[in-house]
Amino acid sequence: MGSEVNVKFFDKAIGQEEGVDCLFNLALSGSMVSLEGLIAERVLAEFEALKKEVKFGSINLVKVSEYEAKLNQTKELSYSKYSDDPMARYYISRAIKAFEANRFFVIVNGVQAENLDDKIVLLDNSEVEFFQLPALQGG
Repeated sequence: MGSEVNVKFFDKAIGQEEGVDCLFNLALSGSMVSLEGLIAERVLAEFEALKKEVKFGSINLVKVSEYEAKLNQTKELSYSKYSDDPMARYYISRAIKAFEANRFFVIVNGVQAENLDDKIVLLDNSEVEFFQLPALQGG
């Protein structure tokens, strides 16, 4: 089994002074994880919290059409190492695509992680900041 590492996550948007923080306990095998794995763990933690908060099925989460599921099947199956739940894999896939499209960036202990395969060493009380990049207004 992995060791428990307490990681503090901050959500920030450009131009916003204070971020919203929440603490997750991540069960990791050792203290090294890829950026993709860190993003996936973050998504899973939020997904599991949401499932506990509401009766699953009574909230309108995005429902993937059969056609869209077939189109995304190959890529989303690669995320099965993170979760068996197809809905969780869908959200992981969306988060990874958002990172690849530069819609957010990640800073771990003051250093920007740039590639999904970057190896990140997490220690107890590491700080991970997710900066959302808003779309530009105008032309």
